[in-house]
Amino acid sequence: MPNHALRDLLQHSNCYLVSGKLDLEFNFLHFDSRLIEKNCGFLAMQGESLDGHDYIEKAIKNGATVIIAQKEIEVPDGISLVLE
Repeated sequence: MPNHALRDLLQHSNCYLVSGKLDLEFNFLHFDSRLIEKNCGFLAMQGESLDGHDYIEKAIKNGATVIIAQKEIEVPDGISLVLE
């Protein structure tokens, strides 16, 4: 499985770390919380018919360690929150 450093991802984007560790490594980023496994990142985006923010809790339960969101939310300790 590929590992990606959160620090590297943020260097090439307009996103910024709100809470958690910047040196965290994760395997994949997914929009679908059902695809999340241990050490994955979840992209919570507002769509036309669904709001990915409604699935953050499920993504964390499935093993997400990084949440990239469009609005600030509370996340448990050990989870890195990044805002777009």
